[in-house]
Amino acid sequence: MSRWRDDSGRKSRDPRRRRDPLSIGVAFLVNIGWGGAITGLGATLVGSAIIGAGVLGASALLNAFTPKPQFNTPTPQDRQATVRQSTGARVRFYGTNKVGGTLSFFESKGGFLYSQTTLNEGEISQIKEVWLNDQLVAIGGDGYVTTDPYEVNFGFGGLKKVARILFRMGQSAQTAYSELISAFPGVYTSAHRMRGVANALTIFEEVEGEQIGKVYPQGPPTLRVVADFSLVKSVRTGVRIFSDNPADCVYDYLTGRDGAGFPYGAGFPESKIDLASFQAFANLCDQPVPLKSGGTEKRYRLALGYSLTEEMRSVLGRMCQACDADLYINSAGKIAIRGGKFTAPTLMLDDSKGHIISADFQRGQGALVAFNELTIKYTDAAQGFVETEAQRWVDAVNVALRGRVLPHSLDLLCVPSHSQARRVAKIYTHKSNPVWTGTIVTNFYGLNAIGEETLTIKFGPMGIDTTFAITGLQILDDLTGVQLQLSSLSPTAYAWDAALEEGTPSGVAPGTGGGTSLPLPTSITAATEQVAIDGSLVGVRLIVGWTRPPREALGVHAQYKKSTESVWQDMQTADDRSFATSALVDDGGTYNYRVRTLSPAGSPGSWSSVGSITVTADPVAPGVVTAVSATGGTAQITFGWSAPNSANYAGSRLYINTSNSMTGATLVATEFGPPNIADTRVVTGVSAGTRYGFVVAINRSGIPTTAVATGAITVS
Repeated sequence: MSRWRDDSGRKSRDPRRRRDPLSIGVAFLVNIGWGGAITGLGATLVGSAIIGAGVLGASALLNAFTPKPQFNTPTPQDRQATVRQSTGARVRFYGTNKVGGTLSFFESKGGFLYSQTTLNEGEISQIKEVWLNDQLVAIGGDGYVTTDPYEVNFGFGGLKKVARILFRMGQSAQTAYSELISAFPGVYTSAHRMRGVANALTIFEEVEGEQIGKVYPQGPPTLRVVADFSLVKSVRTGVRIFSDNPADCVYDYLTGRDGAGFPYGAGFPESKIDLASFQAFANLCDQPVPLKSGGTEKRYRLALGYSLTEEMRSVLGRMCQACDADLYINSAGKIAIRGGKFTAPTLMLDDSKGHIISADFQRGQGALVAFNELTIKYTDAAQGFVETEAQRWVDAVNVALRGRVLPHSLDLLCVPSHSQARRVAKIYTHKSNPVWTGTIVTNFYGLNAIGEETLTIKFGPMGIDTTFAITGLQILDDLTGVQLQLSSLSPTAYAWDAALEEGTPSGVAPGTGGGTSLPLPTSITAATEQVAIDGSLVGVRLIVGWTRPPREALGVHAQYKKSTESVWQDMQTADDRSFATSALVDDGGTYNYRVRTLSPAGSPGSWSSVGSITVTADPVAPGVVTAVSATGGTAQITFGWSAPNSANYAGSRLYINTSNSMTGATLVATEFGPPNIADTRVVTGVSAGTRYGFVVAINRSGIPTTAVATGAITVS
């Protein structure tokens, strides 16, 4: 570290004499009317971040918005899970996403299963795709699914549609589903409108026993949708539109409210926002950027979901990082936004002119914080809107100078484009690895730095003559100067050559040939684990384990995919490199997994053989049914039973046979319902003769308990 202090007649000031910036910041906030409102941003904003951005209008609040570790922050894959819970967290999405949701209603009646799924907090723009399990399906104007196998042959060459999907887009004036009102009178009423909440109703009709394996092989299908989500107020026109422009989305999070007046995010009044800065940033985000394959894309876009219970600093931090944005409070006391581009300096501080009283500069970053290889994760629509690893950003010159790789990772899960992820990664790398960092104390002339993003420093004793970004600014106690925290910044951080720098997405093979010769991981095993997200939603994920590599410098890379799909997804490897975890997976689904070793430079070896595991979220069977009965009639049997008092009970399967044995018995119906109630079901289409019935309780994973026999039944 190099240090220099001016001893040529200019008076040095002891930094310890500066007044605590906290007292200055709080006093200023009260004076400008932010004393109450600022508490919504959290106490971390009161102090140096506010004094830098509020009093001076110079430093960004990004540090204050930087997310704390969010171990349970859902990934894009997690958001695609459909969770059965009536009081799940409220979730809002920006941009185009693929999501599941929370089941708010799940009941069967008269041979139909009704399930209502909440999709988004607030009105959405349009549904683009509908998926049942992992199949893209088509829907007619009446909501019926017209894709096989949901059109069933019921004889004489006729087809019967057995799946129907209806949507409410989240308008404040939307109505309740008449289908639910008719099926469940007194339970579901016209008051159940779910105003301001986008949701879907799926209705699945039962099919004959021999068709269950074809139509519903895993039980009720899981709904997912690809949609252009929340309508937001355009900062440029004031009209509510669909927009994935970061300026519009951040503005909505800061100011947006639902129809009842409750905030979607920060809840600030629009009068506290510097609208002009958001309009300028929106124009920047819409600028076209060339693509390697030809054509262009917008400079910055967003695609994300957040729980309304999530910490504000986490949400805003992720949004800002995706577009290199800074939120700050300007000199008028309003929240403003900037960043995303290089701003040429208009101010110079020159030690030869007496501007600089003292200085403390350091060249580069130490090995503990520096990096030269960046692993980037983003959301890839082409691979099903899942977390995907972009081509790593490598500073080959720095690797050669240091003689080793210094790895680091960057999660950009709000970024929907490989090109954007690489561009943001380049900016992040330059800002995180400056040539110079330092602190200077200036005379009164340094007050000109207030409101500036960058400035030029000329400092003869160390040969410095370059551009610096202002990362912190504090007024001296006597108001005669300032202390500046600085980090050098070159315009090359924002220069972009798509042909040379865009790289290749992981879903596109960059070349051919086998992997690097590295030892294969051994003793590979797989299991499932229940997890909680958003503090309440419950799902299940895969855990793949192995014997740790023989060398500490070697890494491990694991992937998984559903057995019916072709695209592999990355798993999160633990710090000790002994196991990896997936995003949330579907209950009852069969998944493949594979593992490979990585060299110290990140080059991969060959893949292991592919393993397979079937997911069971709840392996514990419920209690057995009681009070079982069966009464025969004309071509029908009426089953009766009492459901067990088991919290994980989901329903009962009904079987019939020509002998008093479960061996060879035919499944004729599944009746879903709550635990600890008396239940009945009429099964029709039974041929005449003596029949024997069996009732089997199941949980939501389809795990059965012991069958209970009804005894002989006479069918006429």
